[in-house]
Amino acid sequence: DVDGKPLEFEATGWFARVMQHEYDHLDGRLSVDRLNERWGKRARKQVKKEGWGVPGLTWLPGTDPDPFGH
Repeated sequence: DVDGKPLEFEATGWFARVMQHEYDHLDGRLSVDRLNERWGKRARKQVKKEGWGVPGLTWLPGTDPDPFGH
């Protein structure tokens, strides 16, 4: 919680998936890190092709220009 005390709850269904997704970010993981070998290889290839995954390459929604053109 906001005071640093452990927080426990049980999540199921879609909410559980959302919580796992957000918890993964706290551990430095992205969704692509959970892909199987076939799809993980494709994702890594695309990341390399696009030049992503380098230090300093960030985007802060609402502050930086939208890189997707929305």
